[in-house]
Amino acid sequence: MRTEATAAEQALLDRLRSCLDEVLPAEPVPAGYDLIAGGVLDSSRFLAVFVALEDHFGIHITGADISQDNFRTLERIARLVRAKQEAA
Repeated sequence: MRTEATAAEQALLDRLRSCLDEVLPAEPVPAGYDLIAGGVLDSSRFLAVFVALEDHFGIHITGADISQDNFRTLERIARLVRAKQEAA
């Protein structure tokens, strides 16, 4: 049985996948898949991902947010998006 938090997290992951489908040319990946080690997210695609996240979620990504740890997996990107939304 899903908890409300889990359903909310899944909804965010679904929105994130939809957003990133436009900029990351890859088959759907599990939320914990390492996008960087798997070659899905490289330095040339980071900017496109930042812009897509800002446009789709209405958040502002700062230089302090830019780290491989924040963008390594969909789960970590979702965590960053959620933190930015809560801080707004």
